[in-house]
Amino acid sequence: MDRTFSYRRLRVVEDCPAVQDFMESWPALFSEHQIKEEFRRVTTLHLERTFLTKLDFYTPKPLKIFGKKGGVAGSTIKWILDSFGEQNVESRQDAIIRCLMEFLGESTEELIKDYQDVSKDIVKEDYAGQLMKIFVVSDSAAQ
Repeated sequence: MDRTFSYRRLRVVEDCPAVQDFMESWPALFSEHQIKEEFRRVTTLHLERTFLTKLDFYTPKPLKIFGKKGGVAGSTIKWILDSFGEQNVESRQDAIIRCLMEFLGESTEELIKDYQDVSKDIVKEDYAGQLMKIFVVSDSAAQ
């Protein structure tokens, strides 16, 4: 994918291909690893590390805003923050993303799928049928 980057860029700029055509030409580009690598090729930054670093940096401000939210969304946000607590960095990041989705009125069920005490085969089977989803697999589920 590194070798074809300039050609792909030229094709996108000049031809404006449909996403389906692009997927047929370079299917590997649509894997998680290659998405991260393509982001690095374009921006020279690591996608996941940059996102999580910025999320940690900006976390105090959204927490203040979330605390002021009322109604059903506010009670759901409070429940999310209480249930995740301050256990570790990953659980705090997970809680902030879920609270942000709730604050914006987005459905977490459509984007995030939690797995607890299930086999890898079940996770892989569900994963294959999804276009875009965040999978959260507990340690006990990684059997």
